[in-house]
Amino acid sequence: MNTDSLRDRWVFIDFWSTTCGPCIEEFPNLKKLYGTVDKSRVEFIAVVDERRGASLQELMRKHELPWPTLKMGTGTTMEGYDIYSYPTTVLIDPKGKIVRKDIRGEELNNVFQDLQLLQ
Repeated sequence: MNTDSLRDRWVFIDFWSTTCGPCIEEFPNLKKLYGTVDKSRVEFIAVVDERRGASLQELMRKHELPWPTLKMGTGTTMEGYDIYSYPTTVLIDPKGKIVRKDIRGEELNNVFQDLQLLQ
């Protein structure tokens, strides 16, 4: 993924761990939302902490996750991102400013609808 492709676009980042039950439970909602967003205006990215005993590739295959996924080192704290627990989500506006954090489920759907980011 090239960061130039993210300019002037909304970016939704989902930080999750391969052993995080609530993270994995959110996949169906994220997939449904991803299927309705205007992909010319919004990019989804996953940043994953792969833990022992849970394969990232296996989870991605099983849940058919279509968005780009970046594998990070292990550990709950991700320096520079202020991530201290999973799941953590971040919505960044086209100017690069974080506008929402930790939104999931129906609230996430409502935010995308309010911002007119759905097709």
